[in-house]
Amino acid sequence: MRHLLLTCLGAAILGVITSIGVAWTCSLWIDLDLSQPAIERGLFPSEPPQWRVFVWEQSGAAHVRSGEALFPGLGREQAAERVPIWSRAASHPSEPPELAIDLQELWLVEEGRGWPFPAMKWTANFNPRGRSGPVDEDVRAGYVIDHRTPTGDPRVLPLMPNGSEFTYSSGLYGGIWLLIITVPFAVRRWIRWTRRWCLSCGYDLRGSVSERCPECGTKNALVRKKQSRDDQVNGS
Repeated sequence: MRHLLLTCLGAAILGVITSIGVAWTCSLWIDLDLSQPAIERGLFPSEPPQWRVFVWEQSGAAHVRSGEALFPGLGREQAAERVPIWSRAASHPSEPPELAIDLQELWLVEEGRGWPFPAMKWTANFNPRGRSGPVDEDVRAGYVIDHRTPTGDPRVLPLMPNGSEFTYSSGLYGGIWLLIITVPFAVRRWIRWTRRWCLSCGYDLRGSVSERCPECGTKNALVRKKQSRDDQVNGS
């Protein structure tokens, strides 16, 4: 039981490390083309404050920009389910990004990275007046590794676990690691059992009546099983 718990714990730790590593790899190698038209999610909820949300998505990356609508009621109202569940806008917060003095919106930027779930994310608040995206100083929960990418935005290494998406991703990779760790040993144990070898060292125990392996001293499972059957027959 202790060995099983340690194995599961090790697989869980490897799952977390792998999830973060995949997210960082997506940050390094995937460039979101923000020059392409975004998917506008419309205005919601029906009562103020209303959020206007734009989403750019592709495999391994998702970029969300949201802010309070300056003129509530204009635009299409759509279901919040169509907004990425990990975005702050999806939770209908009562306080959207504050308006700047010049009445220009402060947009909330959220970018998730990872596959198949955006396990890590970074955020930023920026005033869109005079610029198309956040600069290095706006970035929070991220480490800027490239000040300007071909798309114009900084390349950021996300440092914030992305809630349930991080849990799903870590669980998936943890399960894969658990299979990688346990399946080869289970197959090896099955092969040794069918060939009547010692389960620990692989020593040939065919014909042996000793309760322990003469090679490694491990208890002979084959003899124990035979003795158990004999006890059941004698008892009956």
